[in-house]
Amino acid sequence: METLPATVAVFPKQTVKQKAFQGAVNAWVPNDEIGPDGMQVFLAKGRVCAAIVCSHSCELDKDERKSRVLVAPVMSASGLKVDVWEIIANQRRRSLMPLPALPKLGDCYADLRMLQAVDRRYLDEGQRLASMSTEAVNRLQLQLVGFLVRPENDPGGAELRSARPAP
Repeated sequence: METLPATVAVFPKQTVKQKAFQGAVNAWVPNDEIGPDGMQVFLAKGRVCAAIVCSHSCELDKDERKSRVLVAPVMSASGLKVDVWEIIANQRRRSLMPLPALPKLGDCYADLRMLQAVDRRYLDEGQRLASMSTEAVNRLQLQLVGFLVRPENDPGGAELRSARPAP
């Protein structure tokens, strides 16, 4: 998906609420109160970028407009040193999934360390850059398992490397 927010809450935690001031000016002010829905608004920092959808397709097919979808931000490889891109492309970093030759974007990678839930409505408004083949979905699943679980029977990531597409 194109143009989704990728954010990280500011540390230390800063909770805020919107307040109207004189002259029809609105501002965010500190606020520790918890809303009736049990939620708070936090300051976060991030960027708007492309993202890969990590939720299973059956979650996307549900008609719940306010549901959450797991995504990982997609970063361009163009600013990386050649040796760093080679490490990612050869799948020697479990947290970074190579995404070579994406339409409109070129060589990229998904940063699984920033896996996050976003409101489903972002996907409804966004533009899909590409669809994943069955092979690519299987590859994403292996990458997620390798990153999140670190299987004991695959300490060096051999299964991940063997699943990469042929050049």
